[in-house]
Amino acid sequence: MQKLGYFPVEIVPAILAEDEESFFSLTKTAAEFAHRLQFDFMDGVFVPSKSVQVSTLKNLAKKFDLSKIELEAHLMVLNPEKYADELVESGVRTVIFHVEAVESPKKTSLFFKSKGLDVGIALNPETPNEAVEKIINVFDFIMFMTVKPGFYGSPLEIDAIRKMKDFALNHPDVLIAVDGGVKMDNLELFIDAGARRICVGSAIMKAENPKLAYNQFLEKVNEKVR
Repeated sequence: MQKLGYFPVEIVPAILAEDEESFFSLTKTAAEFAHRLQFDFMDGVFVPSKSVQVSTLKNLAKKFDLSKIELEAHLMVLNPEKYADELVESGVRTVIFHVEAVESPKKTSLFFKSKGLDVGIALNPETPNEAVEKIINVFDFIMFMTVKPGFYGSPLEIDAIRKMKDFALNHPDVLIAVDGGVKMDNLELFIDAGARRICVGSAIMKAENPKLAYNQFLEKVNEKVR
């Protein structure tokens, strides 16, 4: 586990697409301004919705040079470890999987790390913090889902933010990420609750001008942490 006295606040655009054309288009747009980019994948089993397949990343790597962008894959899928080689071959450096998607989160994390990947564990709104309390040290960060996973624009769950804040207070040396329901008018809520890597989907990628929206988020972060 990375241990720093202070983690800078990052805004991470999230790409969620049901077809390859949209996936490529959204990525091309985000690549013009993002320093870190999250790809969301859904299998229609772990979550009810289905996205493009992880294998689409291989085609993406052939179309775009994303070598200067930190790429992470959020796997809302069962048995995420089966995608490890595809992620590495596609230039992804970080993988995020869910507690409930595997038999042993610790073993799965160590497996991904053996492939050279950084690893985050995602906690759904209903998942108790205790699910990772004893194995925090095998992850590079903890990601709190503040909406039900699998959809752009799902309603924000305030209890999940409270849960995240409790965790942050108890573990100040742990990098905390958050995903779900983040907008300009509630960004401070997430920062105050301890989130330092903040994934933003629809509020950036469905904005009329995604680059402008991204920069507005950065400006608000700078105002908050100045």
